[in-house]
Amino acid sequence: MPNRPCQRGLSLIAAALLFLQGCAVSSSEIVPLGEGTLPAKLQQEQDELRAETQRAHQYYVDRRAFYESPALEAYLQEIAQKLVPNLQLDENTKIQFKVLRDPTLNASAMLTGHIYFHSGIFSKLKNEDQLAFVMAHEISHVQRRDILYYVQNLKRKTVSFKLADIILTPAASMFGAGGLSSLGLSLMYAGSVTGYGREKESAADALGIEKLLAAGYDPDASLSFFDDLLNEKNNYQKGLDIFFLSSHPSNERRKNEVRVWMAANQGRIDTLDIIEDRTDRYRQLTYELRRENAILNESFGRFYHALDDIQSVLAEKPSDPVAHYYQGLIYLHMTERRQKIKDELSKERWKEVNSVERVKQEGEWLAAAIQSFQRSIDLDGAYAPPYKGMGEYYLKKKMFKEAESSFKRYLELAPQALDRRSVQRYLKDISSPAALPEKL
Repeated sequence: MPNRPCQRGLSLIAAALLFLQGCAVSSSEIVPLGEGTLPAKLQQEQDELRAETQRAHQYYVDRRAFYESPALEAYLQEIAQKLVPNLQLDENTKIQFKVLRDPTLNASAMLTGHIYFHSGIFSKLKNEDQLAFVMAHEISHVQRRDILYYVQNLKRKTVSFKLADIILTPAASMFGAGGLSSLGLSLMYAGSVTGYGREKESAADALGIEKLLAAGYDPDASLSFFDDLLNEKNNYQKGLDIFFLSSHPSNERRKNEVRVWMAANQGRIDTLDIIEDRTDRYRQLTYELRRENAILNESFGRFYHALDDIQSVLAEKPSDPVAHYYQGLIYLHMTERRQKIKDELSKERWKEVNSVERVKQEGEWLAAAIQSFQRSIDLDGAYAPPYKGMGEYYLKKKMFKEAESSFKRYLELAPQALDRRSVQRYLKDISSPAALPEKL
């Protein structure tokens, strides 16, 4: 399970954002891939950055930072080939997509052609058309070498710049997940947070829509995606993913620019032969990832993000015992970390949540937790985790006999569980309730 969020990581990101404001360097020497050669100095810089990226990529592989799903990876590559038939952009740049175990809403494009999607972005995308738009946008950054332009801005701003500072580090490392924090703050990651500037982000949007049109995807997906981002911003306080949303050119402005572009190209759009609706396929192939993203959000104390995620997947598969267990766990832990909820929600959303009397509200969350655990058990009595959840619930309610029964059933079903020793300690202490911790 990932560690709790690292506040130092957040402060470093904030410092990077302040540092990056006002960067403005001509990009005339940085030509897109296939449209000319770079000056020798820039070529050397690009080669060094690619080498750093490859080392960072291997670091993530070694530490299992990627969500592994051959079917999902094949699906992403299939879409990418519709957008760019030849994924080998040059001898050193091949478009490849990987998913990082990180619940924040982000994506990053590297000079090597690696494009990293955070798992959190899949919980916000609604269909394959929206996914294709985000993919096309990131591919455009690779083709235009916007990352190299960004790094050049940094180098001209400070003489202390080091190549080690620009290794991509996902937001998960800021939270200490998977030991990735040993790489330190990545300025290249900060680039994906701040964007590469209004001009380059807008150009990537326009090029992305061109790719959608050529591949037969619905360009309206770009507008609905911006609507979803704006709604996300209204519900939650700024965090790593919301910096990404608001620091790219204002999403309202980007949406309006896309709308203007589409109006100017309406004739082409009208003749477009839209491919069939593949929403069901998107949901099917990303279902387990979106379900796991809920528990990642829960582990980071992003409880309402987690509820959004898990209730979305339950709407698709209401008979999923794992999803019901996750929902129970989220509600159970919400009662313990109320301050995290306040930190997570926007002022308006928190005011709405906090308007309910606390004891009543936490009682409702506990009731929802036990109902979810029981539903999970009803669906699959051999699935062990909800029995542990029930045990924790009963301990909170000081129903020790019921807690003991639930914990014993958990160990019967999962005798080799990694947390079996802590559960055995609970069982030992149940005979002396005073020895039990107040919060589990």
